[in-house]
Amino acid sequence: MDSILLTELDKRIRTSPDSVSWARDVLRAASHFARQGQVDVALKWMDSVKQHFGNRIDPEVACWLMLAEGMLQYFQLRWQDAHDRFRGAYGTAVTFAAARARPCCAAWMSHIEFNEGRYDSMIRFIGEAWSTAAPDDHQTRARAALVMACAQHYASSFKQARSWYERTRWHATAEGDGATMSSLMHNMAAFRTASVCMSDAFGSASPAETQQALMEASSAASYDLATGSASYHRATIPLIRAQLLGVQGKFDDALVILTTIDAQRLPPRQRLIIAIERARCLAKLDLREHVDQFVQEATGPEQARLEDDDAAYVYARLAEIEALTDRRYVDDSLSRANAAMRRHREVQTALEGQLIELESRLHLPPLAKAED
Repeated sequence: MDSILLTELDKRIRTSPDSVSWARDVLRAASHFARQGQVDVALKWMDSVKQHFGNRIDPEVACWLMLAEGMLQYFQLRWQDAHDRFRGAYGTAVTFAAARARPCCAAWMSHIEFNEGRYDSMIRFIGEAWSTAAPDDHQTRARAALVMACAQHYASSFKQARSWYERTRWHATAEGDGATMSSLMHNMAAFRTASVCMSDAFGSASPAETQQALMEASSAASYDLATGSASYHRATIPLIRAQLLGVQGKFDDALVILTTIDAQRLPPRQRLIIAIERARCLAKLDLREHVDQFVQEATGPEQARLEDDDAAYVYARLAEIEALTDRRYVDDSLSRANAAMRRHREVQTALEGQLIELESRLHLPPLAKAED
């Protein structure tokens, strides 16, 4: 599938009136390739800008270059490097009054702050990005809207997040940004799956929500196949499917998928989820030989770095495994799960209040009129 955005950028690059406009569009193309996992192509486009400017790079161009580099690093799972690049881009935009670049820098700062759980900072950057971006600055508004949608989905529900997912879709579609559409679809599937699995781990799974999550994961995978995306997001789809099959009680099918996943292509937290899911499937199938190994992986040193929601899930599944195997791997696994869940709910409640307050400050019109 040809990219509408890349086709338009190619036209603009060929007719750019000045070197800054040319570099901005070249780096926008580079960032698109970076988000789709096409590393070599992204680097080639970035290098063309570096060679053109040498050591005398324009401050605005420097912002776009750092943003593109940050996106490349982010999708290579080099999150700290990406954060440093985004922070550098934002700082440069502020210092040199690069008004055109600053909103997009703020949007990507909100993205990384959300991932790090720094919600006060995330709120500030979303507000800045959305309120300072021009109505046709689709890349900024799409990214800020996606962060807002994910935050609301995490804090509350899809129902609360839906309008922001729709705003993301509108802006991505407006310029044919397939990379953002891919992120949108993957995030919807991932957050719904997390909600389904958490409910199941604590005893209240919804068959309808499980089926909806499976459909969303399938749609995301099909879209990536059609657009040629090689982003790490693609590697998350098998885990999502395996988790949902486990919720449906299809442990044989789930285990087959789990054994094929290359965990090194996924973030550390998801490697622990894979381990606990494999242990649970084996325990459910009464195949106990390797249960200990996977439980140890899931509860090893990395476990201490988990956010409360992931910790609650791992310990809840561990309590289930212990009941199945009549083993005790840690003290009070169920109590740990419940304590982590209480902390998680407190974070959700606080974040939901912040997001409601932010929406009221942004004075958004109804979605049907929002982008007229």
